[in-house]
Amino acid sequence: MAAIIFWTLACGIAGGTRNFLIDLKDAGGCKAHLISFFLRLVEGVLAAATVPLFLSLIGNDIVSTILNPPSTGTGQAEYAVLKFIGFCLIAAIFSKSYLEGLSTKVMDLQKEKLSNTVDAAVVEDGIPTPIRGVALAATTAPLAQNERAVLEAFRDGKFPIRSISGLVLSTSLSESDILAALESLEKRALARSVDTQHGKRWSATPAGYAAVKA
Repeated sequence: MAAIIFWTLACGIAGGTRNFLIDLKDAGGCKAHLISFFLRLVEGVLAAATVPLFLSLIGNDIVSTILNPPSTGTGQAEYAVLKFIGFCLIAAIFSKSYLEGLSTKVMDLQKEKLSNTVDAAVVEDGIPTPIRGVALAATTAPLAQNERAVLEAFRDGKFPIRSISGLVLSTSLSESDILAALESLEKRALARSVDTQHGKRWSATPAGYAAVKA
């Protein structure tokens, strides 16, 4: 933990100082107020301090390796520290855009988590309450091969919301096959479209996950 705190502060200060010097150069070498320097340092340290959160969002175990180093002398802990320093420096140097992007990512994940919680709460007997008008036979009918492949990609993926290009990579199906399968699954209430700031995305419904439950 001490190493993480030390390098977070060190990288944050280094990145903040670098950004302040760039500001000073762009201003033609004019004297800058002390408060500007202080704000740059705070911005750099804050950005570096959020690196563990960023790493957890992308499924990276660097922090875990540092906190719980392997018993054998493989050098994994030292290598993890070097990678952590690199992430902290990048975050501190590009602190403004990094923090904006990270906050947007966290908010998107929170919204999706809330949406999934609501979906799970309104499911009865595997059929979402809002779509009870859909015939049970349509929901429980056997899945076509492409439909099953798409639902399995949702089930096995790290993220609940997927793009068409991401599903293509996960399933090796063509884009047209993916779209056709998604349209069919949406009609059967096994998948749904989601509008995000990055465009249209797709996710499986609770009934969709149940359809490919292992």
